[in-house]
Amino acid sequence: MTEYNYSGWRVCCRNNEAIRYLPPDNEMIKIKLFNTEDGKVPEGWWPKEPNNTKNVMITGICIWDARWQLEFNRVNKANQPARRTFSLNYERADAIKKIKLGRTIKKIYFPSMLGLYHNTLINWQLEKILQFKPRRILYHLPVDEYHDYICSLEKVLQIPLEWLHQELNIFAEALLDHIKNVFGKNIMRNIEFIQPYEKDIIDPLSSYIFPYKFPEKFGLSANEIFGVEEFAEIRLAYAAWKEKDSNTNPIPVLGGIIGSKSYYYGLKSFYGTKCIEI
Repeated sequence: MTEYNYSGWRVCCRNNEAIRYLPPDNEMIKIKLFNTEDGKVPEGWWPKEPNNTKNVMITGICIWDARWQLEFNRVNKANQPARRTFSLNYERADAIKKIKLGRTIKKIYFPSMLGLYHNTLINWQLEKILQFKPRRILYHLPVDEYHDYICSLEKVLQIPLEWLHQELNIFAEALLDHIKNVFGKNIMRNIEFIQPYEKDIIDPLSSYIFPYKFPEKFGLSANEIFGVEEFAEIRLAYAAWKEKDSNTNPIPVLGGIIGSKSYYYGLKSFYGTKCIEI
């Protein structure tokens, strides 16, 4: 395999680089990759590896991955029922569009146990924490944001989904326990679980870019900070830089390619899921 797509990035194995056009200005971003040997997580810095020693890390993890799926009633028996992953922006928008056009949902699938995405990303985060030894770690566990996604589904379906909110909380608690067990007590002393929704943020995307856009809200300057993110999330630091002041230096981010096909976006399996008919 000389080339593959990873969450919108074109990964060129021959040149060890990843390329993507990022919004809002559709600028071409090219990132040189290293650690590309078999069995390792390929990594790359955007916009470049920092020269100075930065000692505050921004990182985080999503809650439900691509296994959170809505299954629609079949249009005809010849075709499989359509499924849309509600944790992906473009598929969530398409699902809402279908519902508004009168399509009905038959089943909701959602993860009941951690997946490859969670385990691989957390293990890689631990590796980077041990490598960089940050004095402080801003860790985003976006539970409120995922409740927002459920609320958007409740609104369009016009039915309460309290049971789904409860399942999300159960999963988030299990994820938090796993993070604590993997990182251990010494690292956990340096971790601050941030909640941008408590700082008057009202939508998920603004929440995700918040620590990159407003480090001063955490008593920090941009010169102290670097990010460690799953490769798809490099876009968060880029968006924050563009929205705030692209004449300043952006906060550098080390991105990791978690699987040759993104474990978050690519695995629409039923492994470790529950299913509720509605």
